[in-house]
Amino acid sequence: MRTGRRDQPVASRTPLGWVVHGARPGGKRQRVNFVGHATTVDTNMDEALKQYFAIEGLTVAAKTPKNDPDERALKILRETTQQQPDGRYETALLWREESLKMPNKFEAALNRLTSVEKKLEKDPNLKERYKQRTNALVAKGYAEVTPSTEGRSPKDFLLTDPDLLQSLPGVMIRFRQHAIAVAADIAEMIIQIGVRSEDRDALRYLWREDPSQEPIEYRMRSIVFGATSSPATAICVKNRLQYPDAADLKLHTAAIEENSTVEEWRWVPTKENVADDATRELPVGFERNHRWFIGPEYLRRHPDDWPVQRTARRAEETGEEKCATLAVSRESLGEAIPDPRRFSKWEKYLRATGRILQFVSLCRRSRERTHYKRTRRNPRSDPTWEKNRKKTTSKTPLNTPQTPEQAVIQWKTLDADTLRRAETLIWRQSQRAAFEEEILTLQRGKQISPASRLRNLSVTYADGILRINGRIGNIEGADVITSPLVLDGSRREMRLMIDFIHRKMHHAGTEATIAECRQSYWVLRLRPVTRSVIHNCLPCRIRKDTPPRPATGDHPPSRLAHHRRPFTYVGLDYFGPYQVTTGRSTQKHYVAIFTCLTTRAVHLEPAASLSTDSAVMALRRMIARRGAPTEIWSDNGTNLRGADKELRQAMDKATEHEASLRIIQWRFIPPGAPFMGGAWERMVRAVKAALSATEQPRHPTPEIFHTLLAEAEFTVNSRPLTHVSVSADDPDPLTPNHFLLGGPARVPVPGKFDDADLIGRAHWRAAQRLADVFWSRWLREYLPDLQNRREPHSRGPALKIGDVVIIADGTLPRNTWPRGIIQEVYPGADGITRVVDVRTAGGILRRPAKKIIVLPTMTAAHQGGCSDVNDAARREDVRDGHKET
Repeated sequence: MRTGRRDQPVASRTPLGWVVHGARPGGKRQRVNFVGHATTVDTNMDEALKQYFAIEGLTVAAKTPKNDPDERALKILRETTQQQPDGRYETALLWREESLKMPNKFEAALNRLTSVEKKLEKDPNLKERYKQRTNALVAKGYAEVTPSTEGRSPKDFLLTDPDLLQSLPGVMIRFRQHAIAVAADIAEMIIQIGVRSEDRDALRYLWREDPSQEPIEYRMRSIVFGATSSPATAICVKNRLQYPDAADLKLHTAAIEENSTVEEWRWVPTKENVADDATRELPVGFERNHRWFIGPEYLRRHPDDWPVQRTARRAEETGEEKCATLAVSRESLGEAIPDPRRFSKWEKYLRATGRILQFVSLCRRSRERTHYKRTRRNPRSDPTWEKNRKKTTSKTPLNTPQTPEQAVIQWKTLDADTLRRAETLIWRQSQRAAFEEEILTLQRGKQISPASRLRNLSVTYADGILRINGRIGNIEGADVITSPLVLDGSRREMRLMIDFIHRKMHHAGTEATIAECRQSYWVLRLRPVTRSVIHNCLPCRIRKDTPPRPATGDHPPSRLAHHRRPFTYVGLDYFGPYQVTTGRSTQKHYVAIFTCLTTRAVHLEPAASLSTDSAVMALRRMIARRGAPTEIWSDNGTNLRGADKELRQAMDKATEHEASLRIIQWRFIPPGAPFMGGAWERMVRAVKAALSATEQPRHPTPEIFHTLLAEAEFTVNSRPLTHVSVSADDPDPLTPNHFLLGGPARVPVPGKFDDADLIGRAHWRAAQRLADVFWSRWLREYLPDLQNRREPHSRGPALKIGDVVIIADGTLPRNTWPRGIIQEVYPGADGITRVVDVRTAGGILRRPAKKIIVLPTMTAAHQGGCSDVNDAARREDVRDGHKET
């Protein structure tokens, strides 16, 4: 050993060469850096230690089981391996399960024996050697004649042998221990190990010296060569034979570990620790009576006399002590920066990370010193104590402003450099989380695994950043990034960045956003992620989204009510106005159109106004001429709702008998859904076309106006409902007039009739039969036309309660459409929702699904997309259809 001054290193000569030890520099005027507490985890430290000790233990560490089957195999060997009186060992077969029922393989063994005999007959020399070896198995006691006649094969029921072979590096290291290496083999190593009697029946075989004889059934008394468990069994028995005491000690140690706890273990002094003897050079007298085999000497004394660990006596504190705790490891960026899942915009996330860096910078001191502080006052022994007192100055508390101007909070702005460092920190954390294995591989100078997502990219890792190793590094005079960062598009921070670029590009499309993003970043799965981000962009959804289109539903029973009186089910609507001359003035008149939902016939009634009284009188005139309907369908016009109310009141005042006879159920389609009333809306257009085709004065009188309505009604009811054939053999096409008038109404009267024709039951039955003919044709010719669905399949998302939506309104600009939350859905018999109730700031609105646009809930919540939704909106009875319109 060579030493120098106190502040110089020390050199020691070891068998491996000179080793230089560091020395603690003297003096107190040096720069000392302390870390109070830094708890960060190095994810590679555990792996590095495992690899280090794995290499160091190549020659001493025994192989441990890698799975449950290996553990079961070793357990069977430990429990069943026993030494027999003749010195040999006997063990059990390594069964997969405790109790197994194996199939009978006698026929298969017999076929194998026959095949072997045919082969031996071709080679007499081979036959003779085969016979000698087989007889030798019985002569040496390795096999015996089977006492029973049932045979089975254990091939598929044995465990595969655990790997107990020494590692090749360990063999090579031991090979270099001495000058001469000796290699040897054990004759009949496997077959010398016996099999316990209860397992021998699984090792049966057939043999006969002459094919003309009956085969004799034998069974092996020893381990057979070629079984999957034979190598491990042989190695295990060999180790017990070579180191019997070590094997017993291992079993004893395992029993101690299983039947005791750590708290029951006692302290062992270093000099008495017998475990250290196995880690050093071979001690002198290493025999059976050595302490490594029998334990330390103090174990033979009373436990009260065993060594006891004594703690060092602590010196009395003087106040001059200084303690510093230092725990340094690699930084963990995931705990240092904010969680990106808590942010909805990239700008906020970036500035929050920048604030953290700014805070760290403000907390750092320009110079770090070690201050020795005296904590006890003792003027007698230390006269200079008073001189070390710091002068106290009057300071104003930081939270007390001196002037009104100081009362204003002054924020320290974030400079560009801090934001750039924050962005770099974010991308480093993102890359470590997404490509941890790839980064470790590149740091070791190895190639990326073929299973990696980066296998098709040429990447480099420098300055803590993973970049593309591009081919345009030699470009000059252009402001481009030649080596963009490699990022994972599925990460939250990358989605925030794509959203930021999308908004910066004024909500550009997918291709424009991708092109801008590729200027600085190489993002995996960039296109699908960009589409997903744009799809969830609330402003884009409001500007471009379309309502869902549910499949066309089934026709209601009112459209299919055959063999019922016309106008039993009615659809009601108004159109107009028309200028009608009354005296010397003109007045606005309207037309109430009643459409039979089954026969498609129409009935027109003039209405002097759109008031409730006028609607009630028009309905009463229709009932007087066509009969009372059972069900009336209409839109949500205020006059029709008023008529419904007055009819309900009138029904309440009528007698119970009259109410039961003339009660009418009035049903309304949802507001803003005229397509749901297409059965009568289409008739409005047909009547208007008929009226416009007639020669009429500009302002007709009421009489002329009523006549025009009657003519238009007859014209529309004469239209064909089915295909019009040009063949003379086919009947006339079916029209609504067939159900109203009993025929096309333009055929001349066939012959003359007198009062006698009124008498007779057959004439009445003929009239009924004529009506049945019309309905039969309706079922056969018209009904099949109603099969087609205009929308056979639903398109768009299914509406559900709680969805944030906007209500499409063609009369308003798109950016003013009301927003709300679906409060109730009304699915049809097929389970498809076509009508919903939406809670908005103005109340609850019932609208069709074709007017509802669903917004992304998460994005809408982030950007305040539901700020106009009033949670205290008025609730009304949905059963009677009373909703705000």
